[in-house]
Amino acid sequence: MTSDVSDGNRTSLERELLADLEELWRADAETVADLRRFGKTISGVRRSNYKGERAELVKQRLDRDRLKLLEHVDPALWVNEPEVLGGFGLRSDNVFYNEDTLRFFRIACLLNDAGLLRDFRVRTPRATLWEIGGGWGGFAHYFKTLFPDVTYLITAPPTLLLLSATYVMTLFPEARFRFFQPANPAAFWRDWDSVDFAFAPDVEMDQLQPMNVAVTVDIGMLERMDAARVGAYVQRAFDLDCRYLLSVCMDDEAQNASSVRTAIEARYWLHPMATRAYLDRHLLVRSGAFLLAWKRLLV
Repeated sequence: MTSDVSDGNRTSLERELLADLEELWRADAETVADLRRFGKTISGVRRSNYKGERAELVKQRLDRDRLKLLEHVDPALWVNEPEVLGGFGLRSDNVFYNEDTLRFFRIACLLNDAGLLRDFRVRTPRATLWEIGGGWGGFAHYFKTLFPDVTYLITAPPTLLLLSATYVMTLFPEARFRFFQPANPAAFWRDWDSVDFAFAPDVEMDQLQPMNVAVTVDIGMLERMDAARVGAYVQRAFDLDCRYLLSVCMDDEAQNASSVRTAIEARYWLHPMATRAYLDRHLLVRSGAFLLAWKRLLV
């Protein structure tokens, strides 16, 4: 199975997302300085909900969840929302965060509860995390703050690469970055352990050859794709011998979310921590799905 992706066969949801981000190609300094606002197109979390009368209602809800989560999880996994590039959120107990921050915290806690973060704490061999889509770079920032000694690979359409690369390059100015060059694909993987962030267009997914892929993460991107493309991503993770896969679907009732689950279960076993009972009780997930799975030995 191949990725077989082009602008012509992207779904309407994907085309709508990319159209909303099109102005990034003409961005001036003022637009870049407010880059974080483009996150609403990806996750639906809007800055306007953190201002005025709405802010107090949002604060009550998110503070309640944050404090309850901290009763049961490792507080060292918390990372504040960056205030640069137009970062927005709530201030409470010396933290600065929004709903996206809380979602990333849940992901980190889930991976920790499943015992998957050990690979990123052990320096040899250096682990790779592959994120499908990359969003605006928010989870890349979150994870690399917690685990600096990891190679973080993002594959996405060029517009999303522009967004996420600009974001993380601003937040990690001393990091080592690499961008895929179609004219010399082999160079992308050279000295892989020395790379902090690597960016490749999704059309080159079949050429992926990263080493030691410990976890593949998708945050709301697979559910925008058709079933064939979802299956291609899961198959590629399987072929790369990626041991664990986590897909976060924003709407677990949507038809596309069902396709994501089906594709994952064809190559991976769903972890018990992906059950609704666990998510409701431990991560306070009231909507959406956190599909954590480990690789099948035989298919």
